Amino acid sequence: MKKTLLVLLFTASGVNAQTLECPAKSGNQELRAAKAFFDDKISEIQGDFVAAKNGYELTLPLNVKYLACSYHGDITVWKEFTPRTNAKSCKIAVRENRGAKKSIKLHCK
Repeated sequence: MKKTLLVLLFTASGVNAQTLECPAKSGNQELRAAKAFFDDKISEIQGDFVAAKNGYELTLPLNVKYLACSYHGDITVWKEFTPRTNAKSCKIAVRENRGAKKSIKLHCK
């Protein structure tokens, strides 16, 4: 019974989460980096850096509006994003395993 309740609790806590991910490739170009921007696509949001296993995370303010995914060959793909009104935190998580592709996700919960 306790195990079932814990599973339900963890499942319910993730229901309000939002995630936006940069595709691993744009055409044949590999993902290189990503930045978050306010709604004007000019002002980059600076976040608090936290080291994490196989990468890092940037804690962002809740007024993030765009995720700009950068690829080799100077390609940038803009993804619009609006955090839900009940969001309490947003982060960009960057992960890269040795020899594996880079993963970049914007996550608000």
